[in-house]
Amino acid sequence: MKSMVKGGKRRRLQARVIEIAVPENAQQANDFIERVGLAQRGRDRLQTEMNEALSRIKSDYEKAAADYKAVIEACSAGLRIWCERNRAELTLEGKRKHYRFAAGEVCWRNRPPS
Repeated sequence: MKSMVKGGKRRRLQARVIEIAVPENAQQANDFIERVGLAQRGRDRLQTEMNEALSRIKSDYEKAAADYKAVIEACSAGLRIWCERNRAELTLEGKRKHYRFAAGEVCWRNRPPS
């Protein structure tokens, strides 16, 4: 057994005792297999119910977030167009790759040509 020191006191860790039922004959073994199958089907049924509930919840939140998504897409598209029109001014004729606004930053990537 290992011992641990906690708060200046030594404690002994106790090993867990697990009781395991063992079938005594073929009929009991068959019953165990049947119980395992029933438990697995029950677990699978709960998993399916959980996934359906999560799907409904996700769908509800996606519907609620649709207005936000539309605003983000519209503002991002407009901002992208404005920044491209004013890129030379914002990047000091290409000397910088980004421009910092008070509320955030826009960046341009200079990818190497293929």
